Amino acid sequence: VQFDVSDRLGEPQLVAQAIDDSEFIVYTNHTAQLEQDFSANLLQAEGDRALLKVSSHLGAKELVRQLSQKSYVEYVEPNVVLEGENVGFKTQFVPTDPLYKSKLRSGQSASYPLEMIQAWDLGQGSERVTVAVIDTGVDTTHPDLQGQVLAGKDFRDSDEDPSDSLGHGSHVAGIIAAAMNSIGIVGLAPKVKILSLRILGPGICPQNSPMCGSSSALLNAVDFAIQKGAKVLNLSLSTPTLNDSISAAINKALAQGIVVVAAAGNDNTTRPYYPASLSGVIGVGAIDVNKQKASFSNYGSGVDVAAPGMSIYATLRFNTYGNLSGTSMSTPYVTGLAGLII
Repeated sequence: VQFDVSDRLGEPQLVAQAIDDSEFIVYTNHTAQLEQDFSANLLQAEGDRALLKVSSHLGAKELVRQLSQKSYVEYVEPNVVLEGENVGFKTQFVPTDPLYKSKLRSGQSASYPLEMIQAWDLGQGSERVTVAVIDTGVDTTHPDLQGQVLAGKDFRDSDEDPSDSLGHGSHVAGIIAAAMNSIGIVGLAPKVKILSLRILGPGICPQNSPMCGSSSALLNAVDFAIQKGAKVLNLSLSTPTLNDSISAAINKALAQGIVVVAAAGNDNTTRPYYPASLSGVIGVGAIDVNKQKASFSNYGSGVDVAAPGMSIYATLRFNTYGNLSGTSMSTPYVTGLAGLII
């Protein structure tokens, strides 16, 4: 089922696809009453937020209406799809990492076109700074990421192993914090620590998208990042839905002084995508090697800054490297710079 979302700025928006037309995020302190009234199964509870599966013949929109009328329900939303924002999968003092210089010359280094050598003379980040990468997981065995990643969590499969399922999260993590270790590439802030929180993967994706996740998983990951003291959140993902629960989670992070950086999207449109278009979030678009807007990048009021996003060379799974394109790749440039200066 698809839920129409009325735009609060007066322009038409896209619609977001629900994970399941019987799954809802409900804000309530009375989950037992909710389970009784709606024959609901509690899938997950976090504070005053519950993820419920409701068995009913009423249909999704009627269920939302009836749930919303209950005095013990603050608000209710469908558990919607979030998609990662990369385009294509093509299987970055002076660092001595061997791929750093060669990829810098080709315009594909994680450090291009920034003057990172001058910046690294001043500092390379700090181990006290934790950057939460909310993504497909991270390959912690990669030589350029070993020792760079803290123990995280998998909110996609609800376990303690946020191993990378697709390579997207490892690529993002490498752009931010690949080690300065005479191996491979160098991230923008090689001394910060990555907190890997997996919410994206294959399996529930609309229109054959290679990776997506749920809004409920995102909410849990943001809460976990706050608890673990993250200073920056990297969100290389988006949804066209202006979602109250996502807004509340992001605002909670912002209120804690956390820098939130999010991908603007890859549809070459001015339509707002979220969380990038939320107030206080740094929305990131993509530029090419000529410093022009990348053909796929969203633009307009939802973009605060643009960064390289074409054929960026960085870490992948299984101890490999490769090129990816998208605002997903632009976002960790900004995240890395934030981690460098905090």
